Amino acid sequence: MTRALGSFHLRDSGVVSTPSIMHGTLDGERDCFLLLGTDGVFDFATDSEATSAALGMADAADAAFTVCENSLFLGSTDNTTAVVLPLPAWDEYRQALTCRKIPGRSFHTPQLRG
Repeated sequence: MTRALGSFHLRDSGVVSTPSIMHGTLDGERDCFLLLGTDGVFDFATDSEATSAALGMADAADAAFTVCENSLFLGSTDNTTAVVLPLPAWDEYRQALTCRKIPGRSFHTPQLRG
């Protein structure tokens, strides 16, 4: 991501610093986390798939790790970086949430750091 911000000479090769941005209002009682990720994550996993990969993880670090691992499992060969920012509803909902299956896709359950 930082390479794209400073690599003006690579623009002709397709390296751009224009991020994909979504605007919305967070609901502290409903929203559990905010997920940020690089194109290495979102070129291979849909928003729904990346979110599903993070659901039910014990903490934000494991959720981010799982999002990256699943993008690699789905075929990403790019760098994968994810940040999961827990919101106030994280503790209330994280244990109740389970990874939903996306039709036609299977998810890799990585060995989490111990």
